[in-house]
Amino acid sequence: MNNHITGELLTADLSDRTLKYMLLPFGEDNPGLTNLGKVVASKGTVDFANSIGRSVNIEHDAKRPVGKFVNIEETDAGIIATIRVAATNEGNDALVLAAEGLRTGISVELTSPVIRAGRIISATLDAAGLVTKPAFKAAQLMVMASDFGEIEAEDTQEDSSEQEVTEVVIANADAEAEIDNESETVMSENAAVPTALNAAGNSGAAKVALNAATIAQAYATKDTRLAASFEDAGLTGEENLFAALSNITSTANTANVEQSQWLGELWSGQPYTRKYAKLVNTGSLTSWKIEGWKFTTKPVVGDYAGDLAAIPSNVVVTQRFSEEAARLAGGWKLDRKYRDFGNTEFVSSFFAAAAEDYARKSDKKVLDFIVAEAPVVAGQAIPAGVSSGAARIVQGAMSMIDVATPTFAIVGLTTYREMLMTTEFDNLKFITQALGLEGGNIAGFQIIPSSDVAATAVIVGSSQAVTFYERPGTPIQVSALDISNGGEDEALFGYYALIVNDARALVNVSVPV
Repeated sequence: MNNHITGELLTADLSDRTLKYMLLPFGEDNPGLTNLGKVVASKGTVDFANSIGRSVNIEHDAKRPVGKFVNIEETDAGIIATIRVAATNEGNDALVLAAEGLRTGISVELTSPVIRAGRIISATLDAAGLVTKPAFKAAQLMVMASDFGEIEAEDTQEDSSEQEVTEVVIANADAEAEIDNESETVMSENAAVPTALNAAGNSGAAKVALNAATIAQAYATKDTRLAASFEDAGLTGEENLFAALSNITSTANTANVEQSQWLGELWSGQPYTRKYAKLVNTGSLTSWKIEGWKFTTKPVVGDYAGDLAAIPSNVVVTQRFSEEAARLAGGWKLDRKYRDFGNTEFVSSFFAAAAEDYARKSDKKVLDFIVAEAPVVAGQAIPAGVSSGAARIVQGAMSMIDVATPTFAIVGLTTYREMLMTTEFDNLKFITQALGLEGGNIAGFQIIPSSDVAATAVIVGSSQAVTFYERPGTPIQVSALDISNGGEDEALFGYYALIVNDARALVNVSVPV
């Protein structure tokens, strides 16, 4: 443990790699703030005879040496020291920071200090640390340091003739003998005397020898009266002197000096991908209205006997079909600052989120159309070991096998869970074999679990049953200036149309009763 008192930079020579400091200022006008209070240094009190070559570090971290003392001299103003900085990365930084005025302080490290009435009587220069903020010119209102450390016999003794006193003598663990008067500390007769002192009487000039065990016991049991007596005597458990530094807390400065890490847009769930629209046919919407026709009664043929007999014939009926497109849209007024200051990240994320919602809403339109157009049929008996969902998928697929190839099944979550939890029979194998026996091609058949339909629903269909038309480039982004309000109007527009080609290729199979 070392003692730190801070001085300041005088000169910095980058070419010679030297820094010259007023290491330890003298006099009442240059007090140092320490852990023992305010102290004053004076000429002839600090021994630096063996300090040349001693280490100089960064902020009193002995593991970060950057140089050493190459010259030390004492003047009437104080001790001046020259430091040669090592040619290391941290040394280079120390030189530049000093030259730029960013780290100009130096804090001396003293060992074996002796203090009387707030003045350093003797100490040895051991090392120094380059610091950012000098402590010598800090706060003025400090209590003077208590007397500390042992000094030679010539030290002036306390005058105890003015009042009757009780002397407390501190001895080491191996000796009970009294020590010289110069290390004695006086207490007023009226002061609260600890029990350990009363053992020798509480009047006159009785002396009590206290060994190390007594001292340790006082601190361990928090005997504040005895501990106070030890502190008055300069015995506080500290062997060295430390400079008192100003507290710079994180709480007080975080908002002013720290910069947050910018994360951008946070993840808010997997982007929505259409799952229902891709189950049906798709087409480009090129006009607001779509038209067509279909057979309600198709031409049929029959057996023909020949020999100029009448050939079979039937009435053919057609039906005209037309449907107008539907719309989805959304609009917002944005402050122009997002564009003017190039906040492209926000604007891009804004429209991506809007387009994602368009995809979700338009996809739900496809599902609702399928559910509305699919005729409901009653579920049949379920084979043993087969889940209700698998059995109803097979039933729905077989119901349209003569009309279309089934390509999908939309299954409610309760039914889908039942299918996953059924272990007696492989559901997919059952579906494959059942459809295969009927000649159906199940290649590309999809089972879509959905929270958008009834929990027990099973809807089976063919992609040919429905067509979803959508204008190319949808959703369309539109921007317009709002000069009077300093804004920018932004909007998304989407156009779509849904038609059923043949409802026989859709079926909603209910739960068997």
